[in-house]
Amino acid sequence: MKTPSDRSLMVCAIPGCGRAPEARQGNGLSPTLCRYHREFRSRHGSPMKRSYTGAELKPYIAAAESILKAHAETFFVRAALDGIATTLATAGPVRRVVDLGRMHPETKARAALAMLRERAVPPSRILAVALGVLAAIEEDPFGPGGDRRLFRRVQIAKALRRRASGTHAVYGPGNQFDRYPRSSGRVLEALGTIVEALVEHVAADHLAAVLAFKIARYGSLEPPAMAPVARSRFGRSRVPEPPPPEDAEAATGRVSPGDLREADRITDEVRREFAERGFAAFKGKF
Repeated sequence: MKTPSDRSLMVCAIPGCGRAPEARQGNGLSPTLCRYHREFRSRHGSPMKRSYTGAELKPYIAAAESILKAHAETFFVRAALDGIATTLATAGPVRRVVDLGRMHPETKARAALAMLRERAVPPSRILAVALGVLAAIEEDPFGPGGDRRLFRRVQIAKALRRRASGTHAVYGPGNQFDRYPRSSGRVLEALGTIVEALVEHVAADHLAAVLAFKIARYGSLEPPAMAPVARSRFGRSRVPEPPPPEDAEAATGRVSPGDLREADRITDEVRREFAERGFAAFKGKF
């Protein structure tokens, strides 16, 4: 969309941003977010909050593994493990990264599951990662500042893709080709939706135990001094200026002398008719 739209916010909805939304700049469709924060949401599932790192998730995943071992024979845990194993087995073929570009997000998500199967990631590990991510979100004092369900699914998908992702070809000693898919877009939501549906009953029963075990063993999470808000390290230096409006006078709020004279003429005419006819002068005009 290259035509600026006036049906959007004046500035980006993220506090402290100050940029114009994509629709107002004429370089996108979002009426509330600038390009930077719209792409940030596509990568992290939230326009404000970054993804959790592997080091941040490590204690939660370890606590989830301990709880799952203690409840390995319960009905919901066994059902979740069987469901994950079946999903991996029916995920389809492993696809190269270069072949994923034009595929549907759900097809890409199943290709990611097929990669987990090829790298021999066990269902118990996938279940522990999903529970660990949910526990980290539960303890985090700052929410995603947007769609919490989208953030939850994207974080599950990003944590799983760290376990197995990319195409790796070895052509000889010291000669290896590595290529990884983009960790952004609707594929993350699709992958997170599939896994979240498989672990929802286990999370409902054991998420509180996972969080309590993590706090007892590793301590509680210390809240940061201020809420994390995504800001570009380049500031506004790389933000394109919005295109100039077609009517410069209308944009600046200036009124031409001719318009002022016409407004004075209409005002004098209305006053004269009101003095002669009273309120009957306005009948049929409004």
